[in-house]
Amino acid sequence: MTSEELRATLRLAYRLGQNYWAKANSEETSYWKKADVTQAAFVQLVEDTVLAFEAAKPCPYIRSTAEGTHHCALANQTKEQA
Repeated sequence: MTSEELRATLRLAYRLGQNYWAKANSEETSYWKKADVTQAAFVQLVEDTVLAFEAAKPCPYIRSTAEGTHHCALANQTKEQA
């Protein structure tokens, strides 16, 4: 993911948030369903962005264990080590 793609994604997330609240705060119940659709689009945007980010650059603070779980490497450090 390039920095420009990340900027565009963050702008889209902002717009989705603005649209969501405009619809969710409406007195028209038909807009509430549209708010749900907007929220689903935001959730999908988050997932797609995370996948694109992970594919482009692995996080240096995450490591895999033999069990396949992930732990934050920073959480295992003491204050003196950090």
